[in-house]
Amino acid sequence: MVTALVTMDRAGRIVVPKALRDELAVEPGQPMRARVRDGRLEIEPQELAVELVERDGLLVISPIEAVAPLSREAVRELIEQLRK
Repeated sequence: MVTALVTMDRAGRIVVPKALRDELAVEPGQPMRARVRDGRLEIEPQELAVELVERDGLLVISPIEAVAPLSREAVRELIEQLRK
């Protein structure tokens, strides 16, 4: 588990340290959901809304809204993480 001490600025912004962003595999501009639960602030990546669509006779999962394609580097990093 990765932990970090963060500080909120006067505008209410909190910077999520790189180690935490890497652990969550989040990218700049990715929507996050924030809520208060049991007196704690919880922030998590928003789930991608998807639907099942038939393509060439097969059901495939397709995002409802457009998403940026993965870069080759992002795919390599994901593969390396899964191999660990």
